[in-house]
Amino acid sequence: MTLVAVFLLSCLSLVIWLVLLFARGGFWRARPARPLPPDAAPSDWPAVAAVVPARNEADVIGEAVTSLIGQQYPGPFHLIVVDDHSTDGTAAAARAAGKKMRARFVYRVHALRVRAARGGFARRIARAAHRFPNFSSES
Repeated sequence: MTLVAVFLLSCLSLVIWLVLLFARGGFWRARPARPLPPDAAPSDWPAVAAVVPARNEADVIGEAVTSLIGQQYPGPFHLIVVDDHSTDGTAAAARAAGKKMRARFVYRVHALRVRAARGGFARRIARAAHRFPNFSSES
C-alpha cells in the first residue's frame, strides 16, 4: 500500500513539473527581455514617465534632470519634477536644466494629480478612488 502511494505521489509530482515546464513556459527561468526590432517606430514603444520628487535638492537636481533628458529612449518620454516647497532654489535649478525638453514642473505636491503624466498606466490609476500616499520622509 505504501509503495503504491509513493508511486502515485511521484507520478503527480512529475505531471505537475511537466505542466509547469511545457504549459506555463518555464516562467521561473530568467530570460533576457525581447527587445523591439531596431526598425520599430517610436509609436510602437510604450510611453514612459519619469517622476522626480525633490525637496531642497538644488545642488543635485540639475544633474539628475540632465541625465534623464539624455536618455536614448525612442518612445514617448515625459519628465515630471515635483518640488515639495523647497527653499533653496531647487525649482529654478530643475527648470534651468529642463529647458532642452518640455519637462513638467509641479510645485504644490498636495495639488498633484495623476493627469500630470500621460501614460496609459497613469490614466488607469487616475480612475482609482483612493488618494496617493505621501512617500516623503519630511512632511
